[in-house]
Amino acid sequence: TSEPKVVFCDPGFFVPVRDEFNRISGMQIRYDPLPANTTQEKREKYAKYKWFASQYVEKKDGCTASGCENIHYATPLLSAPKSIILTEGVLKADIISRLGGRLKSKEPVPVIGVVGVYNTENLCFELLKMKQYGLETVYIAVDMDYREKKQVADALNNIEEIVSGTELKYKVETWNPAYKGYDDYLL
Repeated sequence: TSEPKVVFCDPGFFVPVRDEFNRISGMQIRYDPLPANTTQEKREKYAKYKWFASQYVEKKDGCTASGCENIHYATPLLSAPKSIILTEGVLKADIISRLGGRLKSKEPVPVIGVVGVYNTENLCFELLKMKQYGLETVYIAVDMDYREKKQVADALNNIEEIVSGTELKYKVETWNPAYKGYDDYLL
């Protein structure tokens, strides 16, 4: 028999990634910000989020998103929604959902999140699956810094192309840019 392994990692907390049935399909580690006395070498390797996966026991600080779930359902789909909010990030999607998942209407809207603004490999598949059950409109709520950061603007364009390719209607949501994310704005 093999001995049980214990994983030690830097301070932070776990963020579950869930599928449409509310089952945990993956787990991210959200690391605490680095202390001021952190070495430059560690700063260069620092990533706020990494994956916690048993096949990567030899990597004490977690692994990249390669091969892991990259769509998170912050709201379990108990019925076929007509519209959804699509944002970037698991924790952000959870916060938006817990704050009511509302846009400018009073009705709650289910929230899904791509694990990172660039992790869109399964987005088309998931949207087409939801479209089959009645999804009509996707409200895209990526961080407002897409106006200043070319890489975020490029990622937004990629998301728009994917959604457009499914022939679903979509709208890019905007809000007061003093609040970076839609979660910050709702708070």
